[in-house]
Amino acid sequence: MANMVYGEGERAPMKEEAPSPFDPVERPEHYVQGSVECIDAIKAATAGLGGFEGYCAGNAVKYLWRWHRKGGVQDLRKARWYLDRLIASAEGFRS
Repeated sequence: MANMVYGEGERAPMKEEAPSPFDPVERPEHYVQGSVECIDAIKAATAGLGGFEGYCAGNAVKYLWRWHRKGGVQDLRKARWYLDRLIASAEGFRS
C-alpha cells in the first residue's frame, strides 16, 4: 500500500509516495545487497554450526556485510573480534 501525503488542511491526498523497499526494522538498507538479505547469508553460512561457533560466525558475517554501508572500520574490528573468538574455539576442538 502506498503512503498517502496530505497537504495542511486537505482531505484528499496531494500525491502518492511509492513504498520504500527498505524498512528500518524488517529490512534495513545496510543489510540488503541486491536481492540478498544478510540474515539469509548468515543462515546459510552458519548451517550446521553449534551455539558459540554459530554465534561468532554469524556476527562476523554481519559486520563484514555492513561495514562499508554503516560502521566503517569499527565494524571490521568487530568482525575481527568475533573471528578471533571463533578461531580460539575451533583450535580448542582440535587439541
